[in-house]
Amino acid sequence: MGSIFSSLQTSNQIIQKMIGGSVWILFFFSSSSFILHLGSPIPDTCPNATCQPGGPVVHFPFRLRQLQPNERCVYPGFDLLCDGLGRTIINLPPSGEFIVASILYSEQFMLLRDPENCLSKRLRSLSLLDPRWNVQAYKNFTFIKCPLDLPIFPGFTPIPCLSDRNHTVVAIPTEDCERAMSTAMSGCVHNWTVLAPSKDDALGSIGLTWSEPTCGECHAHGMVCGFKLDTGLETTCSGESEPEEDRPKSTAAKLEALIGIGLPWLMIILCIFCCISRKIWLQGQAQQNQTDPASSARQVEVVSVTRGMDTPTIESCPKAQIGDGGLPLPGDGTCSICLLDYKPEETVRMIPECNHYFHAQCIDPWLRRNASCPLCRNHQG
Repeated sequence: MGSIFSSLQTSNQIIQKMIGGSVWILFFFSSSSFILHLGSPIPDTCPNATCQPGGPVVHFPFRLRQLQPNERCVYPGFDLLCDGLGRTIINLPPSGEFIVASILYSEQFMLLRDPENCLSKRLRSLSLLDPRWNVQAYKNFTFIKCPLDLPIFPGFTPIPCLSDRNHTVVAIPTEDCERAMSTAMSGCVHNWTVLAPSKDDALGSIGLTWSEPTCGECHAHGMVCGFKLDTGLETTCSGESEPEEDRPKSTAAKLEALIGIGLPWLMIILCIFCCISRKIWLQGQAQQNQTDPASSARQVEVVSVTRGMDTPTIESCPKAQIGDGGLPLPGDGTCSICLLDYKPEETVRMIPECNHYFHAQCIDPWLRRNASCPLCRNHQG
């Protein structure tokens, strides 16, 4: 039973050390995270955005109004929005809205399609006079209407949105119109000719470029383009390559430096904490023995079967009350078991074989478990 009691005491001390160590480790890593956070870049206020997975990635000079509300994330006139179908939309007055199919930032180019998939229907009223945008290429197209049963000249694609149940409408590059209007298509009717902003013979898309802002070179080198200042329209490239010695350390390097510096200090702090915890625990045990005689009696009962000294032998060791002039006190004035200073009217007990003194309430339980002096370990009795 005595060994069980001793094991419980030892386990209690180990648990205290583990708890203390865990607290300090948590403090250490929390502090490390805070320091790393201080050294990390400021979060990007103009993050990339898309209307739906697989859609064009939108960033400066464009922005999606619903997802990028910061006004300094967009160059004037480059606002986009997401429609109810998750499509990326641009409004080009006075022609209206178009789907942005793709954006090539390094080439400063975007490809537009008609939301109703009938760009041909809008060509005669299409107006792209905004100086911000440049049409990639123009081409003359002639629209002809042919009877439904008449074979179409090979290589030309019918336009379903302009055709009906009786006729098929075909858009033919004007330069090929004479060749197409052969005998085989003599029954077709010439409808109209238009200069279309498209080099696609199927008239499915419009290619537009822009000259301002000039961010193409910046994006081509994998850098970030944006406004240089909080006001004005001057742009700048950020993320230029830096010399190795001027380059900020990576997060891994910062963490490695922190561990190298902080780990020795952590070990020192843990040792100090364990010593303090042990002293506090011993003081609590001593106070409990003084204020709870029943607890002391239970301890006596538990350890009475061990190989220590029996009660009559312990009682034969001299006792004295501090301050009555009966026995001299130890030189350091501190009990080596509980680490508390001796006070007047406290009772001390002397071990005759070595003349060492301790608080009676401290040395008595010890001697019941161990028949030796806790200081010199000389066997008693």
